[in-house]
Amino acid sequence: MEKLCRKFDIQHSFLTPYYSSANGLVEAFNKTIVKILKKTVVENKCDWDEKLQEALWAYRTTHHTATKAMSYSLVYGVEAVIPIEMQVASLRIVVHQSITDNENANIRLAELDLLDKKRLVAQQQLQLYQASISTALIERSSIAPSKEEIWCEDHISDISQLAKSLTEMRFAQRGKIDLSNSCCIL
Repeated sequence: MEKLCRKFDIQHSFLTPYYSSANGLVEAFNKTIVKILKKTVVENKCDWDEKLQEALWAYRTTHHTATKAMSYSLVYGVEAVIPIEMQVASLRIVVHQSITDNENANIRLAELDLLDKKRLVAQQQLQLYQASISTALIERSSIAPSKEEIWCEDHISDISQLAKSLTEMRFAQRGKIDLSNSCCIL
C-alpha cells in the first residue's frame, strides 16, 4: 500500500469518522427503525428492505414525545397526507380540492412563513422535555439543580403559552392568517 501511495504521490492518513454525539443520535434512530421493522417483518425476515420505506414513513408521520410534532411537518411545513385519505376523501382533501390555484399558493406561502415558528416551538418543546428528564434524574439522585434547569422551570408557562397561541393560529377564508390570538414573545 505504501509503494502505491508513493508512486502516485498520495498522502495516506488514518482518520476515524467518529463523532460521539451525532453517532449516538444515529444509533437511537436506527434502534427505532429496527423496532418498527421487527413489528412489520414477521414471516420472512429477508424482505426487510422492502418494508424500509414504510417504516421510514411511519417514523416521519408519528408525533414524537420530545418535540410534540411530526418530523414530516417540521421539514415540509404541512401535515402528511396518508394514502387512505386520497382513496376515501377526507374533509381536508375535499376542502383542498375546492380552492383555486391562487388560494392554494397563498395558503402554502403562509404555511411556509409559519414553518420557522413551528420549528422554534418544537425546539423549545425539546428543551422542556430534556429539562423534565434531567429534573426527574436529579430528583432520583438528589443532586442540586443547575441554573439552566431552574431557568427552564421558571419559563415553562411562557413556552406553554407560546405553543398554545401558535396552535390556535388558524387559516381564515382565502388563505389569510388569523393572528388575533397569538402572543408576541418571539
